[in-house]
Parts: sequence; structure tokens; C-alpha cells
Amino acid sequence: MWKVVHFFLGALATLVVLELVLRPLPVMHGWENPPVTMEFPMVRYLPHAAYSYSRAWNLLGATRGRFNNLGYAAQDVDLKAPTIAVIGDSFVEAAMIAPGERIGDILAQRIPLQVAAFGISGADLPDYMVTADWVAGHIPTRMLIFVIVRGDLAGSVKPKLRGYWYHETLEHLEIRRNIAFTLRNTLSSSRLFNYLYYQLKVGPHMLRDNWRRPENSGIDQFGTGKKTPTSTNATEEITPLMHAAAVQFIADAAALQRKGVSIALVFDADRGAIYGGGGGKTAQEEVLAGLAQQAGLRTISLADAFASDYREHHQSFEYDKNDSHWNAYGQQIVAKALLEELGLATLAVVDR
Repeated sequence: MWKVVHFFLGALATLVVLELVLRPLPVMHGWENPPVTMEFPMVRYLPHAAYSYSRAWNLLGATRGRFNNLGYAAQDVDLKAPTIAVIGDSFVEAAMIAPGERIGDILAQRIPLQVAAFGISGADLPDYMVTADWVAGHIPTRMLIFVIVRGDLAGSVKPKLRGYWYHETLEHLEIRRNIAFTLRNTLSSSRLFNYLYYQLKVGPHMLRDNWRRPENSGIDQFGTGKKTPTSTNATEEITPLMHAAAVQFIADAAALQRKGVSIALVFDADRGAIYGGGGGKTAQEEVLAGLAQQAGLRTISLADAFASDYREHHQSFEYDKNDSHWNAYGQQIVAKALLEELGLATLAVVDR
């Protein structure tokens, strides 16, 4: 009996020591979610909470920061200021990039309007639309810029552990959501849990197909299983349900534009194809861009910007060989493309 007691006491003491050792280190932490409410229907993080980002067992690429007043990894948002909003997933969130070098920060330095970034890891098209509806209803919004990366359309029709998706009924598509945050938030208060889950990738996602794939880098906590945007296979299949989701998303975006908010859709490229000399546009872009143009929405393809820069400089745009998110250089290329394509048009929209 005493041997069993001693074993458990020793194990507990070991866990406590490991927890204390990891506390001052830049282990991933701070990514808890507040409840989704009628007032704040979008998935976000705890406003003003401190966070840290790192990857792998040896905590590479560590960055630290604090979420803004709305719960995003960006500058605070003045709810009364005319705003250009950039909405996306972890490519907009860009937690692995130092503050000041992210898309929203770069645009804010060049545009004489407030630029607010609303990026949440693992978000897909219905998540973007829920956020866009809230932004347009609570902030004097000049323009909504949706940053769409590969996998957004496929992820939009799959149930997920955290966030929204399109569900097909007999009559129409409806948006459903899963907001079970309590257990994960509780576990995430432990640095040891975070180290095992985020740094070593130990957790239920190793067994579940609808959890994030180990090869998908970053902190995609939604469980969408998006395919890496650097794949050279741009011939992804667009299923009828995915096409219906695209139609619904564009219809909702067009409805926002009819209310006086200018809309722009920005499409990431198949950068793997570009490195191999290909064009870089994906099937997802072809479908969404075609529908958007028919609806009178602006579209910006990043394929030309990435291809042109790569031909001249032969510099990659990825964070590293295992992480397909844009690095600081890639963030600059994207911001430059947005500035050139949008120009003064973003400033010419009459205040609402």
C-alpha cells in the first residue's frame, strides 16, 4: 500500500516540478476562449490576456504578446473610428510573426484609417462571416477584407471542435457551431499540458480525423484539418456541398456590400506550384472568385504577386519548411499587393 502511495506522491511531485520549470519558458499559452454570446458571437480569445507562441519541443520562434480589447492578436480597436477590417484565420492572426510585421500592422502604417485585424486560428468561411456581421454592426466599417487561404472552403462544410460550419438541410444551408470551450480552457491553464499538446503534439488529435493534422503547423485549435497551402496539387475537388457553401458565403458578403460596406476577397496562392514554375491559382479560388465577380465584389489573387517576386528574388514566403504560414517577408508581399490593388479606393468610400 505504501509503495502505491509513494509512487503517486512521487508522480505528483514530478508533475509539479515540471509545471514550475515550464512556467517561465515561452511554452504556448494564453489561447483560452471566452464564451460565445449574443453580444460577441464570434470565436475569439480573452481580451487583454497575455499569450506566447513557440513551436517544437525546443520552443523555437518564440513570440510574446497581449490580445487586444476585443480578444485578437492585434492592436486595440477604437469602436468609433472609421475602419478597414482584415478578417481571416491564422494567416491573419500570424502569432508566429512579431507585432508590427503582420499584415494589419503594415497596412496601418500606410493607410490613414484604423486597420483592425480579426484573425483566429482555424477559422473558415462561416467563421469569417459571423465576424464580419459583428464588425459591420459595431464599427463604422469602410471595407471588409477577407483573406482566404487554401482549405477554407473544404473546412467550411466539416463539423469542428471550435467554431462554425455550413450544414446541409433538405431546404438550405444553415450555420452550425460548436463552442465547447470549458474543458480545453481548464487544461490550457497548465504549462505542462500546453507543452505536451502544442509543442509535442500529444493529444486526441493524434487519433481523430477531424482534429488538426500534425503536419499542419501553427496553432490551429479549431480542428479543421486544413491542407497545407504550399502543396503543388491545386486540383482539389470542389464537391456540390462545397459549391453550395461558396454560393452562400458570396451571397452573404454581397448583402453586406449592399448595406454600404465595401468588400474585397483576397486569395492565397498555391505557393508550391509557384516554386515549381506553375501558376499558383487553386480550384477554390476559381470558384469563389468567379461567384464574387458576378456579385460585384472585388477580388485580389496573390498568385501573381508571389510569382513575380519569386522570379526576381527566389526567396520563399513560408515561416519554415514545416510551417506554411507566411513569414515576415510573405506578410510584406501580401500587404504590398493589397495596397497596390486597393489603392485609394479604400479611402474613397463615404462614411456611414
